[in-house]
Amino acid sequence: MTLQKTTIDPVESTSRTVVTMEDHDEAYYVWQKAGFRDRVLLHFDAHIDFEWNSFSPSVLLEKGSQREIHAELKQYPFWNLSPKPLQEQIHIGNYIRQAIREGIVRKFVWIYPDHPDPEKQSLAVKKILEALTQNSYGEFTAESSHLPGCFEGYVGGKPLTVIPFSKLPRISTSEPVLLDIDTDFFTVQSLHSSDYPSGEFENPVPWLLPRDFFTELQNQHFRFDSITIAYSVEGGYTPLALKFLGEELEMLFKGTGNPDSESKFKSLHTALALQKNGEIRPALQQLEAALRKAPGEASLNFNTAMICLKINAVDKAKQYYEQATGNDPSYRTPYNHPGPVYFQTNRLREARESYDLMEKVDPENPHYKLFRIGDAFGKKQWDQVISKGELLLNHSFDHSDLRLYLAQAYTRLKHYDRAWDHVLAIRPNECSYPVSGSLYLKASLAKKMGLRETALECYQHLLRHWIKTPQVHWNIAKLYFAKGNFYKTRKHLLETVRVFYMKPFYQLLNRLKRWRGRS
Repeated sequence: MTLQKTTIDPVESTSRTVVTMEDHDEAYYVWQKAGFRDRVLLHFDAHIDFEWNSFSPSVLLEKGSQREIHAELKQYPFWNLSPKPLQEQIHIGNYIRQAIREGIVRKFVWIYPDHPDPEKQSLAVKKILEALTQNSYGEFTAESSHLPGCFEGYVGGKPLTVIPFSKLPRISTSEPVLLDIDTDFFTVQSLHSSDYPSGEFENPVPWLLPRDFFTELQNQHFRFDSITIAYSVEGGYTPLALKFLGEELEMLFKGTGNPDSESKFKSLHTALALQKNGEIRPALQQLEAALRKAPGEASLNFNTAMICLKINAVDKAKQYYEQATGNDPSYRTPYNHPGPVYFQTNRLREARESYDLMEKVDPENPHYKLFRIGDAFGKKQWDQVISKGELLLNHSFDHSDLRLYLAQAYTRLKHYDRAWDHVLAIRPNECSYPVSGSLYLKASLAKKMGLRETALECYQHLLRHWIKTPQVHWNIAKLYFAKGNFYKTRKHLLETVRVFYMKPFYQLLNRLKRWRGRS
């Protein structure tokens, strides 16, 4: 894609659709269902949403000749050994890769947020692109262009352009494009913050208003035949207080605005700005005035509840919160406060304070109870983990994080049979923790219980997840030794030594290469 000043005449597409969603990977299914082919994708997001999802080697069995097999092996240098079909491996981090592979997208443009310090922002983007390049075996390339903060390259043989929002007028295309927006584009401004990939959660204010964003796109005269908008609240990228940004964008692109909706969004933006400046009472007055006109609006009720909590008006906060969740149940989510993000970034004191505050308005929320169990687990209070965890489980809250806490607590107390029951009930994709955590626990438990084949299978699964640590190879070697397979015992003992001594050496070598490349 050429970076030059656009000279396109405005053309409005009659087939344009606007679809909102929580999980961004649903955009792929929207494009697939519509039958789009060879489209330019404009991806406005604080995250590139590009990971590698590789084919299973089973596709080689469908080839009719050895030549076709060799061609496939040459085209795709790495493979996914997961038994799941490729379609089931698509998620919010890799859906664009699949769209490119299937020919839906033939040009990928990532537009990232502007920042007051463009040099730091550009360096952060460069690091993101370098990480993708290093792990792509030549499938992903990106180099700095002549414009500051801009990068160009190829992904899967398709052109790639990466630019900040301020450089949008340099994009030129006369084709209809797929417009793909994540609301965290407006909320996660800094890509070099220590909190990235999350953003500001204490007093969130969008760095760019949807109205200004919409006006800028209108000025560029792009032709959109599909607009997908993701809220991205779950996971902690967009603060729930700013979920309304997606609703506002939908209204703007559909052209369904009216004085009432315009007034609602204006009140929300004004209240957030006042709150950011420490003017809590005026912010509350602004929202309460808006609620008198639209008492059922979930976004107004939720934001009002959060402001009431700041001034310790708990009873009022509870009333507004119940009104919000009653009209829109999606507001009763684990991510309706900063606690989970604080916990993910190891800011435990702030996490506890946030959970304490939210528990006052929603004391029966099982996710808040789950945090208490996790807190007890962090303090190694195994008996409390088990008593509180089993009680929560008996109240029909069966969550994999809860099962993982219980399994580890029972393991610490050497109640292996009870621990094993919980391990078998874990659904790895539901866990907040890496899949490797539950696999390693299952492997170590199986070994303690004499289930050598199960333990060996789990450790081999860890290797397929690229968890190639000395400890994993050492455990595999011991299991093969117990089976009398001395050839594989020797092989994994050698791998234990090689990984232990050689991995730090290779890491140092790669750092030196990167340092020489910058000099």
